[in-house]
Amino acid sequence: MNGLRTATVGVYNTVAETKSVNKERFRTATISVCKYMDYIAAACVFMIMAVSVTNIFLRLLGNPLTGTIDMVCIMSTAAIGLALAYSVYNKAQIAVPILVNKFSQGWQNGIDICTNLISLVFWVAVVYNLILSSREMYEKGLTTGTLNLPLYPVMLFLALGFGAMCLVLVYRVYELAGNRKP
Repeated sequence: MNGLRTATVGVYNTVAETKSVNKERFRTATISVCKYMDYIAAACVFMIMAVSVTNIFLRLLGNPLTGTIDMVCIMSTAAIGLALAYSVYNKAQIAVPILVNKFSQGWQNGIDICTNLISLVFWVAVVYNLILSSREMYEKGLTTGTLNLPLYPVMLFLALGFGAMCLVLVYRVYELAGNRKP
């Protein structure tokens, strides 16, 4: 009987260790995706600055850069969409926890789980509609006004950014559900 109890405890330790390793892998993958997309967003911001400064200098020489507005609009949209996941992961959004802080930690976790699940449903719907919109833009051949750049990749970048934000929300729910007190 004593040997059976030891074996059972050993199995539980293995399962707990496996869950811990899987949670760490999920966290690492989520952080990696968010950071990679944030680096791309930072590159977009740098390119916005470079295009704007180049246009200013060329304008002084009497030969402005054609399509500056198109490039800045596309890159700023991509930068905002791609940077969202990392800022949500870092909890950089506005929160007003005045009422929630009065509850116990278990209730706070439950409220956070519900809030994140509601947000997840909303943002999944946004991603779905962005993908549908990009498909429609592709079929109609919508382009920018000056450079005639297709607009559907911009919508796909937004969908990618919001999709990564959904990954962060799933991670948060997973993390909060794992912190439950029995």
